[in-house]
Amino acid sequence: MFLIRVIRRAFASNLRTIPVSHDEQAKLEALGIHDPTIQRFLVWRRSIVVVVVLATLLSAGLTTYVEFTETEDRPDLVEVVTEHLVEGVREAVPTAGLVLPADREMEDDEDAPDEGEATVKQGSSNPKTAIASKGKAGERSKALGQIADGVHIFSLYALPLAALAVACCWTRLKLSFQFLLVGFLIAFFVPMLVALCPWSWWGEPEQKVMFDQDPALYLQLLLEGLLEGAQQMVVLLPTVLSLVPGVQRACLRVKTLVPESMLPGWFLVAAAPFYALFLLVIFIAINQITSEPLLLISMLLLAGAPFIYVFRANVFARPLMSEADFLRMRRVQQVVSGVTALAGLLLVVYLAPQQYFGIHLVGLDVKTSLLGPLDLIGFFLEVIGRSLFMTVLGADLFMRMNLSTWQHHRTLAGSSAAEGYDRVMGAMEQISE
Repeated sequence: MFLIRVIRRAFASNLRTIPVSHDEQAKLEALGIHDPTIQRFLVWRRSIVVVVVLATLLSAGLTTYVEFTETEDRPDLVEVVTEHLVEGVREAVPTAGLVLPADREMEDDEDAPDEGEATVKQGSSNPKTAIASKGKAGERSKALGQIADGVHIFSLYALPLAALAVACCWTRLKLSFQFLLVGFLIAFFVPMLVALCPWSWWGEPEQKVMFDQDPALYLQLLLEGLLEGAQQMVVLLPTVLSLVPGVQRACLRVKTLVPESMLPGWFLVAAAPFYALFLLVIFIAINQITSEPLLLISMLLLAGAPFIYVFRANVFARPLMSEADFLRMRRVQQVVSGVTALAGLLLVVYLAPQQYFGIHLVGLDVKTSLLGPLDLIGFFLEVIGRSLFMTVLGADLFMRMNLSTWQHHRTLAGSSAAEGYDRVMGAMEQISE
């Protein structure tokens, strides 16, 4: 019963209607918190962080399980794509002398050098010699990849720990906000900072080959770097995708809680086009690779959904004075949610049967599929957990901004500067009509 009540509160669209139990009301009043609106805000925060704990803990557990039980049978798309593209270049230019990863492993097994020869190779500046000795360096690269995966898993566990701390001290707004802030810095920024660090910082030798020295090797290293960068972007995708939607949800919840405030509504309208443009950039990049109608329609719907807030800015950028105002805002949210859900469904329908170089993007066979059911569930839970975490943090920030605006407005209203401000706004009103 408690869990059902928590889930219903966490996903409630109108915070004015959230019920406060007698026990919670008595506990808050004992601490001097008597205002019903603030009581609803606090119990909503408590409910949503409990859901964050459950979602992020399951996501972190699934990621850990997949990481430690993953076998060598699972295909590495980066390695497969690299081998196919390099093989194509080698067939087109037989004298290019490109060395595939599989060729390196065979060379290392058949012609393992002794310590003296290894020393000479490590000190050699010949690019082809460097590529030949890359077999053992590949093991270092794999170890560094495990370090990066470990940091990512650590950031996943930071979210449920921070949310659990907030749930334990939910009546103390300042302390719980500090826990949210620390969890956000660890979970959202640490993986990005690690991804920005050059591998040379971790002991991986960096190969610098000029195009005029060895064009084939230069192109091969460039291709491997681009594919590794794409792989890092996919790993960080849940973090990026959860930021703006979480803040938008916070704007909508605070707007229902404090309908007289215009700040969250204006922030929602102002942030929507930037998020849409970000998605549009991704859509343009994908459009250069493929022009499948289903994919293009899903991406257009996904990028266009935030613009609905801009087109209906008059619904959010003013105080909500009546039930009709709340109903209009609810209808706009439903349209945005419906368009986003349709875009996600079309995207899944398109991606499910796709395969590249014999590797399915989604499938049940671990030997031929890049992503399995557990990967998809973990990805979904991570996006939901991070997004709800951002909703709580964003709601706290907007309530603090509302408080600061209210305090400064009261100070301004009783000063001589108010007359000058009213005069300027009056003149602005005349030229804006």
